[in-house]
Order: sequence, then structure tokens, then C-alpha cells
Amino acid sequence: MSKSSKSSSKHLPNDPTTLSSTLFTTILLFDTISTHKTHSKKHQSLLLQLSIERLFLITWGKTLGLLRDKGHNPRPLDARLNSIETRNVITNLLTLIAGGFSERGGLERLRDDEVIVTREGFEWTHVNLRCLSKKLQKKAAAKKKVFWVVSDRSRFSALVKEIRGYNESLNRVLPAG
Repeated sequence: MSKSSKSSSKHLPNDPTTLSSTLFTTILLFDTISTHKTHSKKHQSLLLQLSIERLFLITWGKTLGLLRDKGHNPRPLDARLNSIETRNVITNLLTLIAGGFSERGGLERLRDDEVIVTREGFEWTHVNLRCLSKKLQKKAAAKKKVFWVVSDRSRFSALVKEIRGYNESLNRVLPAG
């Protein structure tokens, strides 16, 4: 293996645990979008569409054995995830999804004193990872959670469509079920 291919692949996951962590972190980003009571019906519709894409990721991850429900027997890891190339493509797609959560996606960062409860009335406790390394847990705990509010409806709409496209690509690369 050449030196350049070693350096480019070291940033990509080498095992399913890292892929599970990446998927879990990406799903958590969906919970940082704030739903404000003054949002219009169109904003609420976009937020619902985003929730659908989030649910797709959760279902997809559970079906492949990357995520599990608390208290249930975990599904075995899908054998297709043994391919490094497949894991690399999936990680790149998840990274693209996560990258949309920014001002570019029609979102505006909330200051600490503006943070409001997200996903009010909903419990998002069903997603648990089979395992996370202690190192990854420490990194995640050390990072400050950022909350976003929709500031540009048209750009946010484009973000939702972009995420839908990435989810469709994930399902083409590794169909669930």
C-alpha cells in the first residue's frame, strides 16, 4: 500500500464500532434543530420532513445491526458491513449529512441563553449503540452541544432534500432488509 493511500484511509473507520458511533452522532445532530412556537406551518412541515429522514436513519441503522432498542436483543451486525469500502462510503455519506447542519443549511446557531427545549413532547430514547469505545465517549462528552434554529426556509428546504438524497444513497449502497 502506498504512503498516500495509508494517510487517506486512516481517517475512515476500520471497524463497525466506529461506524456505529458516526451514525449515532449524525442522528443526534437532528435533535439540535429547535422548533419554535412561532414557526409557520411551512417551517413545521419542513421540520416534520427532517424528522422523517432522521427516522429513516434510525430504522436503517437498527436493521443493519448498527443501532439497537434499549432492552431488546440486538440484531447481529449485517455481514455486508465487513467490507471496508462499504464502511468508507457509508461514513462519507454520514459526514455529508452532518455537514449540512450549519448556517449553509438555512440554520442559525442559538446562543446559550436562547436555547429552548427541542423535540418538545417527544422521547428520543430508543436509540442506543451496541458499544462505544471509552475514547469516543470522552470526546463526545467533552464537546459542547450546539442548537440551531431555522433562519432561512428555502435553504433549510434544500438541506432537507439533500439529506433525503443522501439517505437514498445509503439505502442504495447498503439496502436495509
